[in-house]
Amino acid sequence: MGTIKKTEVLFKDNTKKEEAGKWFKISRRAALLVNKEHVDEAFIPKDLAYEDNKKTVEQVAIAIAHHMPVLLIGETGTGKTSLVRHLASKTNNAFVRVNHNGGTTIEDIAGRWVINKDGETVWLDGILIEAMKKGFWFLADEINAASAEVNFIYHSLLDDDGRVLLAEKGNEVVIPHPNFRFFGAMNPPAEYAGTKELNKALISRFMVVQVDFPAPKTEQKILMERTGIEEDVAERMVRFAGEVRVNHAKEQIRFVLSTRDLLMWGMMYKVYKKYMLSAEMSIINKIPQDDYESVKDMLTLNFKELDKDPVVAVGATGTEEVLF
Repeated sequence: MGTIKKTEVLFKDNTKKEEAGKWFKISRRAALLVNKEHVDEAFIPKDLAYEDNKKTVEQVAIAIAHHMPVLLIGETGTGKTSLVRHLASKTNNAFVRVNHNGGTTIEDIAGRWVINKDGETVWLDGILIEAMKKGFWFLADEINAASAEVNFIYHSLLDDDGRVLLAEKGNEVVIPHPNFRFFGAMNPPAEYAGTKELNKALISRFMVVQVDFPAPKTEQKILMERTGIEEDVAERMVRFAGEVRVNHAKEQIRFVLSTRDLLMWGMMYKVYKKYMLSAEMSIINKIPQDDYESVKDMLTLNFKELDKDPVVAVGATGTEEVLF
């Protein structure tokens, strides 16, 4: 995307810095300039507490500062989308996401002719084109599930001239707004149905960042802050997730327990106060048939004894009632 004006990045000695403007500091090596332009607040992500690998955030931030497209690769629920949303929120940038599937068409991405309420034929920009024109951050989620014709548009955008030609609109050339950024995200293709290896010519256009699950202490902190569960509960859940992930890495099971799953488990635990019961909706019912018995046995081994005490509720009359 060489036609776009380059944004400065803050390096080790902090010398490259615009005189005016506010910066969001990521590390001593990198910071991003906060967008001063007026942005529709509906498109600015809500700022959530974000705890993750600072090296990963730094890598993405440096790529953003240099207008380099970023491809995030990692298991489902590792926080790929959350990372981009976090940086967009902190820098006052609008964010849009397209989740690619079999129904995502070139018209959704680039645009199409439609008939308006007055009976006139007018052009309606697709999500990518609108983002390019308005300076939004655009995330192509599950990019390796995109169709060949959609990837052709991405190829064009990520070429050296960094623009898109709309042949259907009289060969209009769309040049990105200086604030526009392009991100791709994908799960490992060998493990997820409906996905494929990304075209080598397309992947070569990206800076590629591997997004792993948070460190155990970080993941515990996320659970405690987002769900309000106690530290010992969060520690047990994270430790169990680690066991599942080890078995997944050894290819003993296909199922992997994500941070997103843990958050749901934590929320249910706040209600039921029992590990197995709260895991039913958040984990157990998601397990593929091939892994069902193995993962459920692991849950039982780790948590059945802890669930022995009954859950007691105090009714409106002040009497206690055993719920489970």
